[in-house]
Amino acid sequence: TAGSGWEEKTPLKDFEEDTIKKGETSVSYKLPEGFIFYSENIGGKGYYSEQDDAYVETSIIRSTSSTAREYAESKSLAGISPITSEGEFEVNGLKYYYYSYSIKRVESDEEKYEYKFAAYTDLEGGDIYLITGYSQTATEIMEAQYYKSFMEIEESKTTETAEK
Repeated sequence: TAGSGWEEKTPLKDFEEDTIKKGETSVSYKLPEGFIFYSENIGGKGYYSEQDDAYVETSIIRSTSSTAREYAESKSLAGISPITSEGEFEVNGLKYYYYSYSIKRVESDEEKYEYKFAAYTDLEGGDIYLITGYSQTATEIMEAQYYKSFMEIEESKTTETAEK
């Protein structure tokens, strides 16, 4: 209906493994059971779990002067929201720096919460891999362990050559 502001997430693909690319960097990972791919944009890719009513997005931040730790310490995605947990999580030799937070909204005199998560890790070429999560119902998305499959990555460099 027009003006409802609600959009149904229609899965574009249903598969077990996916890859995101930015420039010469690509990162591959397995999707956890129940997650479906629903969107791709300039920032990365989005996945949805109907079972958990949770969204996860992956992206690559191009090489900057900041490290993954510095991005996590800035907590920029949380804005003014209080941080509920933060720390480090290691998967296959990669150290992820993460934080989680929640946002309380009052709609029609009812309190509603949005649960959010962000994790960063440094890639070999100076790029940073970012995982974010969001749910209005699943508090488990605030725990780093929830994203372990998205953290078990395989990084590779691609050289794009133009054939003329």
